[in-house]
Amino acid sequence: MSRARYKNIEDGKVQSPQKSTLKSLEKALGKLPALVSKDFEEARDAGGFDFEGTFDVREWDSRIGEKLPCIYVIYDKSLRPVRIGQTDDLRRRFKQYSKEMWWNCYEVANRFAYIIVENAEFRRKAEDVMIKLVGMHAILNTQNTLDEES
Repeated sequence: MSRARYKNIEDGKVQSPQKSTLKSLEKALGKLPALVSKDFEEARDAGGFDFEGTFDVREWDSRIGEKLPCIYVIYDKSLRPVRIGQTDDLRRRFKQYSKEMWWNCYEVANRFAYIIVENAEFRRKAEDVMIKLVGMHAILNTQNTLDEES
């Protein structure tokens, strides 16, 4: 594990590190205190789904393995959501994004998080609801947003 990843955990930028990261920490430092381990576990729990993130977008290639069906959020530098989406393959989606101009602006696309959701219908519905809740504040999502005058 890199020093930068460790520093992000230590600074609280990553509040729910991946299980593999925790195993690396325990391998290097010994068993984590129960309270710390419990905090990470609670931060990862999202109503029965595992929450993964937030991660630096420049690390997406090393953070995302094979086909990953999920709902994801991309945050700007201030941790405001700028894009919400769902996909049956996050790796493929992020490869597509990496070719777009906004993705390469680190102030706009800075961090990301996701929850794994296998059920495609649920992913689509949850994405619609999330976009409606965030509204126009997710500047790169305009579909399904509610107009302020509605």
